[in-house]
Amino acid sequence: GEGEGEGEGEGEGEGEGEGEGEGEPGFDDHTLQRLETVATFDSLATRSPSSSAVKFIITRFDQSRSDVHFYDGAAYSLHDEWYWFRLLNNQAVDGVATAPVITSHGPFSSIPQIYAWARAERDAGNELPLDLRFIGDERLYSPRFYELALYDDPRALGVGTIIHFPEIRDDEAPAAGTVLRPEIWAMELEFSDNVDEAILRTFLDTVTPRLPTEVGSNLKWITRSLAQEAAAAAMPADLRARIISYADVVVEGQEEVYAEGLTAGRLLFVPRGQEDLLATSRSTDVLVVDDVPDFLPACAALLTATPQTALAHVNLLARNRGIPNAFVAGVTDDPNLSQLARGRAPVIVRARHTANGDDVEIVAMSEADFSAYRQLRQVPVIEPPAVDVTTIPYTVALADVLPEDADDFRAIGGGKAAGFVGLLAGDVETVDAPLSITVRAFVEHLEDANLTTRLPLILENRAFTSSATTRKLVLEGPDAVDAAFTEAFLAGRPVGDLLRDVVDAGGVEGILLSTPLRGSSASAIHAALESHFGRYADSQGLRFRSSSNVEDAEGFNGAGLYTSNTGYLRPVDSDDLDVDDALRVTWASYWGSEAFEERKLARVNHLAGAMGVVVHANFPDRIELSNGVATFTRLPPGHQNRDLGNARAVLEVNQQRFAHSVTNPPPGSPHLPAIDRVISDGDGVLRIERIRPSTLMPPGLDLLSDETLRRMYRDAEAVTDGWLADLNSRLASGQRRSTLTLDFETRVVDDGWPALRSGVRLPSRLVWKQARPLEPAIVAPSNVAQLPVPKDIMARARRVERRRCANADVAVSITAVFTDDALQPPMGFDVDPFVSFFVVDVGANAIASIGAAANERRSAVHFVYETVTQGPGREVTVAIQPARQAAIQLSSATAGGNTIRLENGGTYQGAATCDDTIVYAAPADFLAGLLEAGE
Repeated sequence: GEGEGEGEGEGEGEGEGEGEGEGEPGFDDHTLQRLETVATFDSLATRSPSSSAVKFIITRFDQSRSDVHFYDGAAYSLHDEWYWFRLLNNQAVDGVATAPVITSHGPFSSIPQIYAWARAERDAGNELPLDLRFIGDERLYSPRFYELALYDDPRALGVGTIIHFPEIRDDEAPAAGTVLRPEIWAMELEFSDNVDEAILRTFLDTVTPRLPTEVGSNLKWITRSLAQEAAAAAMPADLRARIISYADVVVEGQEEVYAEGLTAGRLLFVPRGQEDLLATSRSTDVLVVDDVPDFLPACAALLTATPQTALAHVNLLARNRGIPNAFVAGVTDDPNLSQLARGRAPVIVRARHTANGDDVEIVAMSEADFSAYRQLRQVPVIEPPAVDVTTIPYTVALADVLPEDADDFRAIGGGKAAGFVGLLAGDVETVDAPLSITVRAFVEHLEDANLTTRLPLILENRAFTSSATTRKLVLEGPDAVDAAFTEAFLAGRPVGDLLRDVVDAGGVEGILLSTPLRGSSASAIHAALESHFGRYADSQGLRFRSSSNVEDAEGFNGAGLYTSNTGYLRPVDSDDLDVDDALRVTWASYWGSEAFEERKLARVNHLAGAMGVVVHANFPDRIELSNGVATFTRLPPGHQNRDLGNARAVLEVNQQRFAHSVTNPPPGSPHLPAIDRVISDGDGVLRIERIRPSTLMPPGLDLLSDETLRRMYRDAEAVTDGWLADLNSRLASGQRRSTLTLDFETRVVDDGWPALRSGVRLPSRLVWKQARPLEPAIVAPSNVAQLPVPKDIMARARRVERRRCANADVAVSITAVFTDDALQPPMGFDVDPFVSFFVVDVGANAIASIGAAANERRSAVHFVYETVTQGPGREVTVAIQPARQAAIQLSSATAGGNTIRLENGGTYQGAATCDDTIVYAAPADFLAGLLEAGE
């Protein structure tokens, strides 16, 4: 089902169909009006493990001129997408009065292009054409379409899906070859479709002649709900013979995995006829249902007792949300699960594809283990260090900030400002005289806007916390949401109500925009801007770039959430913003709804954060010869990569000609950037790989020369290595990193930038305009995060184990880390762990063998190891560097199987008992460990 109120969802993929629809000749609407053969059906179908499906629509339903359109599954995922794809391409829909529209970004060739355009329009505050709206920020949806298809009387459209269930035979002796289920061709209608005899006959009579003969003659209507089953029971005998239910396609023991995953949650059973219980589901519930629901509520996993088709709406939504989704025959009849569900017991769910077919495990877990799992999933609150703003200046020249102070400066200048300190320390060509406007002026502006006391109350208000639409209204004002919602919201709130007063004032953003700058801060900022940039020509704008102190932080990148704006010291055009307006618009974006929701998900303390601003000369489009983004990665020692070989570092550059966007090209744009890679194997030689040329360059010509790419590599390397050295200088030796990835933005500017009052023209050059880290956050608890493990390894840790082997003479404890090599760059400890440190307690009986003092404890940390080898039976051998032997005394320790072996001049070896303790496990690894322990 995909009707009104269904929740989120999104079409996936692009495809080419043989369009035969109405409209301009040659317009391809990715449908066919007839399926001549089963092969034609297969060419359009979307497949699940045991069925394939093609959606269709009937235009002029129940009329003599009705027509059928079968959707290409590569082009469409939901029924209404065909409707608004046609209308947004200025093509009529047969029998529908809605007029086509022409947009400035059309024509569109695919659904993803329309999504990109619609999101950009929404984010710009523009109203979408037709009645298009976003549901849950993901699903672009037309309510009018479903009125036409389901609720109008008479209906103008009919929507359904043709499903093919292949024959299933028993593949095990002694009944091998027995047919368990014959081949079935079925027509599925919408879950909420109130089908009667006339409607069903119209569907069958219209669709059947358009199908292959062998399909049409065997086509059945498959019911989806109790209401449809009741309607089916009242049908005449000739129609009842053509009706089945999903129970007729289920084979005992059958399992189908639509979305893989490993999770845990409390069991919530929703029996047939009790669909109201779906509204009670929470994100921590494992939802078990008889019938495939019409929408997907919040849940940790979805298990259905009837099969889903590949185009089932909940199937698409589960994949979007990243939760396990599977069909398990008889799951609601399992007495053990029913008993667990009565007590709302927690279970582990693992759904996966295996070499032997799909497999779904549902295993009970203890309350203690469930609590531990919930704790592992709890992301720590992110907030910057507290700052007394009265003690900091309003502005700081970023060239005056020492590299070693960059991290501390982040709290008062923000993430972008700290990035500029790193660029300046790398001695690369960056923007001219970058200036930081610290968070002091922003905090004072909140006070002057009377928001300092109101914001905490707003954030605790129940109406605000319970509704994303309410939050958007309160934060951005009435223009940001549907007028009907605003009217209903205000109707129940008198003047003087906290939220009403904020909405009436234009929302939090509107209040910030209308509040004048405090005189003292304005004077200080204006003086600094004049001192820094007064030599610029009046036509040279200044870019006021958002630099919040909770972006580019560990665990929260925050990229793209806030706005940057151009202002002028001396505006020359009526449309030009002055510096005060540019500042206010930039500050206000901290409280934009999208930024708020992203911070909320990342558990950022909104009130602890503040907006700093970085100011430098803006880049007019006319002076950009090219622009781009680049990532530089210092790779881990011994790195092995299929594409990079033994590389020690790699720079990847995405560059586009002129000012055409690299990261956000216009929807449907054919302009693809150049992708180049520069690789160092540590031998001083740089390898250049040309991955793709810019489509804006003449054939055979490169946008960036080899010389420029080598220079970019050396610049990025200098900044990254300096950044890495600065990070490591603040870490204990056992926690120092070997890797780091930085993300850069670049411009190649024409001569004459920035424009100077003197008329002197500065030369054309490459400019580095931003640097920020791209590193996963450490999510392990603080007691684990403080272990002597390099931070880059700890950030990718999926499990930390401690192995202890002991006997009466000696005890050896080894702590090791397994990494998740799906996190880039892979550290290489997915199978054989990184041995962080070991501790040896030596008893009196071992003294003679190894020369240690009695009852001594000796330890060694990874940076003094000469080698670490992993052997069979979980054997670990550690050899200390020769230079460290005197200090450590124990040159090697081996713990594995049931033996301890120590060497320190002499050798001790003895039988031992070994056990393992999990010090930390990532949530999925923790659950996998519980499943393995129970096998």
